[in-house]
Amino acid sequence: MNYRIKPYVIATLLLPIISIIVWFEQRWPYLLLAIWLIIVFIYWLQVERKLHERQLDQLTEAMQLANIKTINYHRHDWMNELQVLYGYASLKRYEQGLEYMSQTKDKLMIESQIAKLGSPLLISYLYSFRTLQGYVVLDMDIEGTVVLDQLLAQWRKFSEVMIEIIEIYRLLADTSNLTSNRLVFKLKAENKFVYAQFCYEGQLKDEQQWLDKINNVLKQVATFITIDKLQYTDLQLVAGQQK
Repeated sequence: MNYRIKPYVIATLLLPIISIIVWFEQRWPYLLLAIWLIIVFIYWLQVERKLHERQLDQLTEAMQLANIKTINYHRHDWMNELQVLYGYASLKRYEQGLEYMSQTKDKLMIESQIAKLGSPLLISYLYSFRTLQGYVVLDMDIEGTVVLDQLLAQWRKFSEVMIEIIEIYRLLADTSNLTSNRLVFKLKAENKFVYAQFCYEGQLKDEQQWLDKINNVLKQVATFITIDKLQYTDLQLVAGQQK
């Protein structure tokens, strides 16, 4: 269905309106307008429904493609891990293999902690981060078990803010820096409060722009997220219901 014809459908209402102006003493023009309005209204609902279905299909397809891309990336990543371990075993370098296996175990532990965060939006974003184009390496450091939907009443908004902050770092990372920029996102829960810390190693394109964007994001959630430290190299936040 061509959604551009909607303005023309509305324009067809001119016909019964003109009829009322010309034959204003007759009843049939008013009846014609009423019938025409019903027809236009029904058609309009059908067009809107089709448009909504089309947009929903496009969104679903985009999400599916993003999920496939993330799965493929992690599959490739773990294949590389297995190849390294196989190489150590083939060369009988068992000590180095055990050390590498320990690092792999730590990586698995972090991914397990991410999966238990209790926020589908944040979990999906963190898993897919490596598939995004940018100049920032993101590392996670989660102390213990953090389940956001059990700790924070506004856990959805908290997740959105965390993502916005990471995106600010990603988009403002200095692309001319020959060495990689590294962002460590730390989370821990204590006494019904969630502590978030962003430790950045690298350069930014514009430190003032970073500050302005961070303040703009955080001022919208000042009722439940407070700032402990405000530096681009070390941003510390506390989330929880404030008294």
